[in-house]
Amino acid sequence: MSNIKSGTLVKVNSKSISPDGLIMLGINDTGNVCIHEKINLDSYPSSNDFFGNTISIDSLGLGLVVKKLGRPYKIRQDAKFSHYDVYEIVIKDKIYNVFRYNLDVDH
Repeated sequence: MSNIKSGTLVKVNSKSISPDGLIMLGINDTGNVCIHEKINLDSYPSSNDFFGNTISIDSLGLGLVVKKLGRPYKIRQDAKFSHYDVYEIVIKDKIYNVFRYNLDVDH
């Protein structure tokens, strides 16, 4: 997947499992698929990687990419794993971390 530049408008998709079988999105207290304020790049993939405030995928509009944060340390730096790159995005005046796999560029 290609990199996304800062300032790009994106839509978050609901693909919750990667092609490799890893969890890509969280589940909030009400059981809805959501994104979180933070994805722990030090521990992903593990059983406790998503932290902070959440927002349900169902209630999202467009987001704005702030910057690329990097890739979890346990994921190889090979280009074929670029869907694990984590981006910081702004949605509804709040910052969230989202995997590249879950970002669709708005044209």
